[in-house]
Amino acid sequence: MTETDDNNANAPLIDIIIPVYNGERFVCEAIDSACKQTHQNIRIIVVNDGSTDGSREKILALTGQLPNLVFVDRPHCGVSATLNTALEHTEADWLAFLDCDDLWATNKLQVQLAVLTADQSLDICFTKLQEFDDESAFNTTYRARPEPLAGINKTSMLCRRSLFDRVGGFNEALQMGDFIEWFNRCKTHNVKHVVLPDVLAFRRIHDNNMTNGVSAVDYLKVIRLHLNSKRQVSGND
Repeated sequence: MTETDDNNANAPLIDIIIPVYNGERFVCEAIDSACKQTHQNIRIIVVNDGSTDGSREKILALTGQLPNLVFVDRPHCGVSATLNTALEHTEADWLAFLDCDDLWATNKLQVQLAVLTADQSLDICFTKLQEFDDESAFNTTYRARPEPLAGINKTSMLCRRSLFDRVGGFNEALQMGDFIEWFNRCKTHNVKHVVLPDVLAFRRIHDNNMTNGVSAVDYLKVIRLHLNSKRQVSGND
């Protein structure tokens, strides 16, 4: 697929979901990263989860400039509920997710879409993911790992919208680990995925990552769900 072919009016529509909670420092950069994709037939669905900083105002300032930006404002209910709200506003057959503090390589969606359309048995395409330190990361105990990661992550994923009809949405009982739990459910439904060797997604490490400050109870919930999922998969073998 050439860039010209990818950008014509017949190119498949991709909905990009960006959940935001107190992301005023980075959200405009994330939206810009989505806008710069070589695959240009996109809608950008930004859901503000009751931010208490200036996120809402920064997003609203972009709505007049970007006709393909869909802004949804909701009371604070957590990341899983925010993602499910975004799913209710999707129209495309293809979905991508970009956390409001992360970034993509410009050709990410184009490369992934080519892989998924060439193999109809695949439901999900991941790429490798590279962490990078924001200047505020120097105040945290966790620092970016130098080696690329396998990329089983929302930010590195492109998937078929129909997958959510089969597997369901994100578990709103969880305050973290929403994607881990959802992907484990995918495994119980024999969903096929591929991880590309290309590093096309970039995860920012900073002093306000959404996993900071999460309770041990939430970690235990995710671990318990993960173990239950593994037992179900083993039982289906």
